[in-house]
Amino acid sequence: MELWAHNIEFAGFDVRFKYDNTKVAISSINTNQPTMNSNEFFKFESEFANNLSMITVLSNEEDLDPTNTFRAAFSFAPDVVPGEHIKIKETDHGGIQVVTGEKVKIGTMSFQMDETETFDINWYSLLTNEKYSPRTGIKINKDYYTYYDEQKCFRFTDMTASDVATLEDIKVSSGEINEEDPGSSTYKEYPLDPVFNKETLKYRIELLEYIDEVDIMVALTDTNSKLKIRKPERDETGELITNESGGLVYEEIPITDMDTEIPYKVRLNELGKEDTVITLVVMAEDRKNNKRI
Repeated sequence: MELWAHNIEFAGFDVRFKYDNTKVAISSINTNQPTMNSNEFFKFESEFANNLSMITVLSNEEDLDPTNTFRAAFSFAPDVVPGEHIKIKETDHGGIQVVTGEKVKIGTMSFQMDETETFDINWYSLLTNEKYSPRTGIKINKDYYTYYDEQKCFRFTDMTASDVATLEDIKVSSGEINEEDPGSSTYKEYPLDPVFNKETLKYRIELLEYIDEVDIMVALTDTNSKLKIRKPERDETGELITNESGGLVYEEIPITDMDTEIPYKVRLNELGKEDTVITLVVMAEDRKNNKRI
């Protein structure tokens, strides 16, 4: 969970939001273990790390449910200093105001969720009522009076890692395209059997005997996932490597630049050798879920 400020000017502010305590619990940023210690479940970011104070889970104030309402009331110490993300200016009354730039992160908060649950950003919402802005749930103190900011100055961000480990497409081809003389092109694309489906994990491709290498192009469903290609390993002379029992040795190579525009070349096993088996290993961003295609 992150709190951001967007081009606002203030001497202090008070933001409150609710979370679904049947789905998540406030937890330590470092250990993810449930805690009610504000020094463990919330930390300030940027220049705000040293200049703001008061993080709490509400008690019975204003008849709010104390188990799932979080309050962040920010006030400045006398030694507040400007920095990359905030500027300081004096008011006509001798006070201090802070002027933020666009998209300045103020703080980060941690929640623990059940591993069996799928994250839902709707578990969190800004608390709004007559006292706080109905639009943002934020009260901002500017100088010696109070006003309600008209922008949505705080946002909730899904920071959970994706468990998606699928491909959007696989293309296998050989040859080259001659754009100047299309008639002399040798490019040929080979259909997968069965037709590609992101949930299908095994395919066959039939090739002519003279084809000794193919180009593989893939598109990841989640660009934050990682891809490896597993193929028969060859020595420095290009010969297939075998183990003591005569079986082929395979290697897994991380692919960092493969997408629908950049093919990866794979040399096929020679005639008389076993069929070439190529495996695409997709690892989800959460590093827990993976699929072998």
